[in-house]
Amino acid sequence: MRVLGVDIGLKRTGLALSDETGTAIRLLPNLTAQSRVAALSKILNLVRDFSIQAIVIGCPSPNTTGSKAIASRALGLKQALDEALREHGLAVKTFVWDETLTSKKASSKLVEAGVPKKKRSLMLDAASAAVLVEEFLYTHKGLL
Repeated sequence: MRVLGVDIGLKRTGLALSDETGTAIRLLPNLTAQSRVAALSKILNLVRDFSIQAIVIGCPSPNTTGSKAIASRALGLKQALDEALREHGLAVKTFVWDETLTSKKASSKLVEAGVPKKKRSLMLDAASAAVLVEEFLYTHKGLL
């Protein structure tokens, strides 16, 4: 099962994609769409191009002002994505996933991999999306 991870940030949205077996996850270029319509179009293209079967959208617990805004965006994206997928006849499950500590885990993994500090900041959003996919697949192993 191919799973797309979406890590919504204030400036960029990170994307990561699992392989068909759920054993490997690759980072995709960050989504820098200027509107929800453009973001939906990009995600729908990925769904079609890679036969994605599930989308995991990271959502923080709304404890601070910044996380409230991102949580609102995440829930809004899920709703709009569900509608767009139905309209296009695409049978893809969408999930909102707790993204607590994903950025810290992703940052640690990038450091361990020896990624230079300058590149880490550009890769962090996609690496966080990869952590979402990894956690989702681990939790749902055998259930999907």
